[in-house]
Amino acid sequence: MFLVITIFIAVTMQSIAQNNLFSLSQRLSMKVRTIISMAVHDKLLSMNLALSNKVINEGKLLNLISNDTQKLVDAVGNFHFAWFSIFEILVVSAFIIMEARASGVPGVVFVLLCQPIPIVMSSGVRKFRMEAIQYTDERVRMLGDLIAGIKTIKFNGWTDPFLQMIGRIRDNELYWIRRSLCMKFLILVLKDGIVPIASMLIFCTSAKIHGHLSASMSFSVLALLGILSRVLNFAPTGIQYAGEALAAAERLQCFLRVSNYCEDFTNDKVSTHADTSVSISKGNFSWNVPECKEKNLLSTIDTDSFKPILKDINLTVRRGQIVGITGAIGSGKSSLLLSLIGETNCLEGACMVERPVAYAPQQPWIFNDTIRNNILFGSKYDPPYYEKVKTACCLDYDIEHFSASDDTEIGDRGVNLSGGQKARISLARACFSSAQLILLDDPFAALDPKTVSHLSQYMLRGILQGRTVVLTTQNYRVLDCCDKVFMMDGGTLQQLPRNNQVLKLFWNVKSDNDKEEDREIIDFALKHENFPNQSLTTVVDSQISISLPLTLSINEHKDAQNLNISVPHENSKILDSSVWKEDDTQKNDFDSFFNVNSQDLSYIGGFENSEMPTHSNISGQCVNEDNGISTTKEDRIEGLVAWKTLKRYFKAGRYSNFLLVFGTFICTQAARVILTYWLAVWVDNVFHFQLGFYAGIYACIIAGATLFSASRAYVYSYTTCVAANTLHREMTNGIFYSPLLFFQQNFSGRVLNRLSKDQASIDELLPITAQNMLENIVGCMGSIFMITALVPWFLLTLPPFISVLFFFQRRYTAVSRELKRLDGISRSPISAHFLEALQGLTSIRAYKMEENMNKRLANLLDRNNSAVILFQHVSRWLSFRLDLAAAFCVTVTAFLVVMLHDHIAPGIAGVILVQSLQLTGLLQYGVRMAADTENHFTSVERICAYTDLQGERPLRTAISLISDNWPTEGRISFINLTMAYREDLPPVLNEVSFEVRPKEKIGLMGRTGSGKSSLVLALFRLVDNRACNGSILIDGIDIKDVGINDLRQRLSIVPQDPILFNQTIRMNLDPFERHTDTELVEALKAVQLFNKIRKWDKPLDAVAGGDGIEFSVGERQLLCLARAILRRSKILVMDEATSAIDVQTEDSIQNVLFSELKECTVLSIAHRSRTVRHCDRFLLVTHKGRVIEIDITNALQMS
Repeated sequence: MFLVITIFIAVTMQSIAQNNLFSLSQRLSMKVRTIISMAVHDKLLSMNLALSNKVINEGKLLNLISNDTQKLVDAVGNFHFAWFSIFEILVVSAFIIMEARASGVPGVVFVLLCQPIPIVMSSGVRKFRMEAIQYTDERVRMLGDLIAGIKTIKFNGWTDPFLQMIGRIRDNELYWIRRSLCMKFLILVLKDGIVPIASMLIFCTSAKIHGHLSASMSFSVLALLGILSRVLNFAPTGIQYAGEALAAAERLQCFLRVSNYCEDFTNDKVSTHADTSVSISKGNFSWNVPECKEKNLLSTIDTDSFKPILKDINLTVRRGQIVGITGAIGSGKSSLLLSLIGETNCLEGACMVERPVAYAPQQPWIFNDTIRNNILFGSKYDPPYYEKVKTACCLDYDIEHFSASDDTEIGDRGVNLSGGQKARISLARACFSSAQLILLDDPFAALDPKTVSHLSQYMLRGILQGRTVVLTTQNYRVLDCCDKVFMMDGGTLQQLPRNNQVLKLFWNVKSDNDKEEDREIIDFALKHENFPNQSLTTVVDSQISISLPLTLSINEHKDAQNLNISVPHENSKILDSSVWKEDDTQKNDFDSFFNVNSQDLSYIGGFENSEMPTHSNISGQCVNEDNGISTTKEDRIEGLVAWKTLKRYFKAGRYSNFLLVFGTFICTQAARVILTYWLAVWVDNVFHFQLGFYAGIYACIIAGATLFSASRAYVYSYTTCVAANTLHREMTNGIFYSPLLFFQQNFSGRVLNRLSKDQASIDELLPITAQNMLENIVGCMGSIFMITALVPWFLLTLPPFISVLFFFQRRYTAVSRELKRLDGISRSPISAHFLEALQGLTSIRAYKMEENMNKRLANLLDRNNSAVILFQHVSRWLSFRLDLAAAFCVTVTAFLVVMLHDHIAPGIAGVILVQSLQLTGLLQYGVRMAADTENHFTSVERICAYTDLQGERPLRTAISLISDNWPTEGRISFINLTMAYREDLPPVLNEVSFEVRPKEKIGLMGRTGSGKSSLVLALFRLVDNRACNGSILIDGIDIKDVGINDLRQRLSIVPQDPILFNQTIRMNLDPFERHTDTELVEALKAVQLFNKIRKWDKPLDAVAGGDGIEFSVGERQLLCLARAILRRSKILVMDEATSAIDVQTEDSIQNVLFSELKECTVLSIAHRSRTVRHCDRFLLVTHKGRVIEIDITNALQMS
């Protein structure tokens, strides 16, 4: 009885020590995760743009902070099994030798000799892991690119080819993941074989020496071997975690040890020149990074690519000056500004720049927060000055119409803002900062003339008066406001004379004939259109302005004129009959369209091209009207993991495969139970046979168990990989076939978290945890069957024991499951933060906001750690109670054996004790693994939520509805079209009806929020819900009956935000591979881009954004134009397609377009009249989504 009590005390003490070990290890692992995340973040923010472009991308960054960091975290908690197992193996081996004497030596030696094998196999796991992570990086990076460019993907109907490309990457990734899983399971198979073989060696030796087997010795050794089996089960796990952590540490170390080549420009460097803000002397700058040879992150760069992009730059800017820089696309304007803030590498010369710097990039960086926080960007809120900045940057009108004013939340990357709104918020951020040096990279490209004029007067010559401004622009009127004007040409900088005539000649200002033509067009409208009580003026220069005034009425401007106009209805066709009625209510729907300044040609109002209408830019698309929240709250299912989730997983891996898996598990455990029973038969010599008979049967059972175990490893790894791949494919299909609204309501970090972290959990963690659970559950069933068959009294103790176990398990699961879900939800903002930091690297570094970003990350990590630490404490709560229950079960079983020793043979008594010890361990660990498996199934649950997203329909067109070359004419008919972005929002287009004839060139105009881009979205069916009524016919066929892929692949668009994917030039132009190399080259030549890439051996296979090829925004627009030329669609939409292109290049491109695409119907949205002056007609879209047509040809004839 004393020994029975001693067993209980020993098991309890073991539990206390073990749980304290786990608790301390888990706390340490959480600290390790936080430290690594902060270190990666610090390193990221310390890199200049030239270095970060070579070193990191979204996929690698997410893998570093999620998968690689998690490997180190897991190693901290599990590596102890590796080193402690050596000590435990030695102690257990000593006990075995003490019990079996000389007979135990062969078995112990065999076990020790086999120990290096798992270590060698673990190195294989590490190798496979390194191979898999390369493809994981590539897959996540590409998924991030697709999410960032989702509008381009949908506009062009490219979903299928890019999903196929992701599928190919995924197949390669899964190949190595499967090999890694197989190797892990084979290590477990090795464990399943080592211990039985060692026992056979010991028993055969003992039987040979003593002539028989002693029951006490045999089952004592078997119990010790059972302990050794558990040790050998944990030891490979620790070794595997250590190996994977080593591979992850190499990748993290490689990233963290990259040298920072950027020079820190500080105030001290210009302190000797009190009146100088910028001083560059003979500066040569390059995008390339010297000695980029770090494995897995940096590639060796060709020596030819070290040529400087900026050569012999000499620039001096005095404090308080406004300096303008202009030049052709790709000449180096943006590179010069980035060089001023240290984002390129200075190869030669001296560069001194005043700090701090405010920087507005050409593509504005907008982060997921409120409008106010985007403007303040860490600065102290000063209400009076804040209001001045809003007014100066033309934001008053927009903010007033947002649902929560400036507390309205902006979506991920500013997806629910127009291009002009993003540009003006970026300008406001620069203006509000306390920096004395302001760098503006072509912020006026997305703005209309009146807004540009307002910014020139109230921003450049207003609130920025006295501060130093260096800006790049293609706008002649902005250059006219500058104290100095420089021209970039091929990476060199030269100053232009400060003479208006010289500037006009350089800038190719329109000829008098062109101006007169514009004047005739506008004069005709002014004379003949009847818009009561409206102030209309014209701008007769290089641009036409059509807009509502934002903050300043025309009468308030010293040179403005009010002109009333009327147009006879016979010459101005009213497209929407519901627009024009004689009552004042309808007439007041219209605001000023044309604004003329007769003398100094300065612009007043706030018209710009809009991605989305103002009243739906934020509130209309994805913002709660009441609280101004842009993104939806992440979905979180509560309660038990539903059976349908398990069913989806089984279905994904195929039911037949899982049945085979369960069969191999049962057969493996049956062989183990039979092995233990056969030992009892051997000990009692039931059949009175010789040693060879018992040993032979024993060896055959071992061989069968090992064979079943190996089969289980292969089938199980195959099945889990099939399930993981199926779920990944369904999730990516669900995501990328979802409507555009889904991406506006879910920031990219949230989506990528499921595509990376949750997918990694299904790929690797779930299979291992579920395998341990199944093995333990089947083992429990085998032990219970064995003990019950030998001692029926054991059934009396089993029900209360199992009830207690599952009571604790349900209590634990109810809490841990929700904590695991909270962990997943609170982890998404961390991923989003890293992605935002990567996207806004230049702005963060320019504004010196690294510390603020670090604090923000620390807060996000603390929030996530709260869920993690609670989960760990709950796990320890369960573990200790399971250990106590197990100790009680072992004590009761031992007590029964003692009480019934007269009725139980020694061999049977040994079997019972060994099986009870195994049963308690199996039940305890099995219940824990069952709970952990359910927790990992929350990842399946989260992925299934995305597989069930409602997609766009139909994907394919009904047979025979359209011909292979549809549309053949290019006729577009809008019939009573009403469109709303959501069913619960007001319409942005109201019963619009008009027709575009074949081959017509239409200029689409209107103020912000009028619905120009809404028409385009409706044409491409990017917005399609039950609130959308009416029809759009193309060549007489309703587009609702045409599959979305067929529709979008038959139309072409050049978007305002040109997106290039980090793929080859060929893939960016022709993802379906339908065109020959000759056709691709001709398209590139037509847009004057081929010379940029021709120096490569295979220019079409060069990677955009890689291989040393960096495209400016204007060059990206040209590449998008090349896509349109290649497709030769009958219908082309150009949405500010040349806004970032200089006028000389634009003129030549326009000539090419009108010659190459003369057979096409073209809808062109533009601000510059030179872009639309060749159009046949104008469509004017009012601020309430109504459309008016002015026939320019008839207008000119009439005038």
